[in-house]
Amino acid sequence: MKEKINVLITGDDHYFEYAPVFMTNFYELHKNFEVHIYAFTDNMSDEHLHALTKIADFYQQKITYIQIKNDEFGALEAYKTGIERWPKQTYYHMLVADYLPETVERIIYFDLDILFFDDIWPIYSIDLQGNYAANFGDWTPPETFSWSQKRLGGFTNSGVILIDVAAYRDNQIDYGYFISIVEKLNEARPIVNKNLLPEPFQFFADQGLLYVALEGHYLYVKRDDVKHGVNRLEISDFMVHPTRFLHMVNRYGFWAKAHKQTFQTMLSDGFPELNFYYQKFWIKSELIVQNMNQFELLDFYNDEMSKLIGHSGVAYDLILPTYAWQAIPCDAELLAFETISAENEWLRFPFSELLKIKARHVKLHLVFRLSEDVQGLKLLTYAKNKIGGDNFKTLKIFDVKAEEPVVFDAEYEIDMRNRDGIAITSKAIQKSGVKLMIDALSVRDV
Repeated sequence: MKEKINVLITGDDHYFEYAPVFMTNFYELHKNFEVHIYAFTDNMSDEHLHALTKIADFYQQKITYIQIKNDEFGALEAYKTGIERWPKQTYYHMLVADYLPETVERIIYFDLDILFFDDIWPIYSIDLQGNYAANFGDWTPPETFSWSQKRLGGFTNSGVILIDVAAYRDNQIDYGYFISIVEKLNEARPIVNKNLLPEPFQFFADQGLLYVALEGHYLYVKRDDVKHGVNRLEISDFMVHPTRFLHMVNRYGFWAKAHKQTFQTMLSDGFPELNFYYQKFWIKSELIVQNMNQFELLDFYNDEMSKLIGHSGVAYDLILPTYAWQAIPCDAELLAFETISAENEWLRFPFSELLKIKARHVKLHLVFRLSEDVQGLKLLTYAKNKIGGDNFKTLKIFDVKAEEPVVFDAEYEIDMRNRDGIAITSKAIQKSGVKLMIDALSVRDV
């Protein structure tokens, strides 16, 4: 008989945009388990209902949608809780005693900004030791917390919570109980921490409320196979370490970017390993839901992936048009630009964050063409200086023939004077309408 895992996800219709990738990732790693996902929501479109149902059916697993009353936790608007940043749906995991069927005695709640690398059974099946819930992390918390620290959430990160639903029911840990704690916290002196919220607040969203409400019955489990947050310095080694899941913590940072990015961004990002891993499940979810068919997937790879394989180290998404250059559509080329004035301006190709952190000696490979003859075209390296300007250093001067490919390879040391990227100047062009086609551009740590 398969072991059973109950999973809770919550949100509004916008947040459930990310659920197909989450579910595909989770189901793929739990094929030997009976998984039942419960989705708490006050608003979900037919489009997302269809998508999530289709994914669950594909894996022969279960999903149940539970409609939450629209006024649940609406009372938080009267309190200083940062409700504008953390909406009421953030608190819906506190409603398990109110809404889950009696047959559910244990459930694990996840935010949707999580990547799974292994099954979670060793986490799901732990002994709660009489506690009502458990939180997991890879840090060692202090033994005691001040009153303000407790209201900030103490040791917790509420993106992952293992809940004893039966204990919640037996001890009336329900909506009414949590609202009574909110009312008590409202009598305390507000916390001032502008790094979290611009205005004073009574507690730090759901994790502050949960810590205070469950104090004495909330277990913290230190585990090296659980990660909250991601460090650029460690990411290249991250994938080889035993990790069950990574909570990316930031809805508007890497995670949302990975969900919507192009392959250009993915290959130049500071987290390429995670990006490829995420995209694998995004593509499969699109195929399952039939937002993309096999032929579209093939075209996607042929058009986007094939011309980008091997190009790395450059943050393509940060190449900004200037008053002298504009980006133009390209076919076989990697990138294409056109001068729009006779002004002298640098077209910058910034290095990716990962390259800047790790590289000491780099190998540059550049292949480009111009639509017209140009004498004295300059290729430079650059870096920000201490007063906010740029230091430039000439790397090469080219005499370019129209439409003839220029191939340039160079190796050089990376330091504070050249670490930010390379640039091409329009000074030698001095006219509009000249096209620059980049056929290859990569910078590698050697």
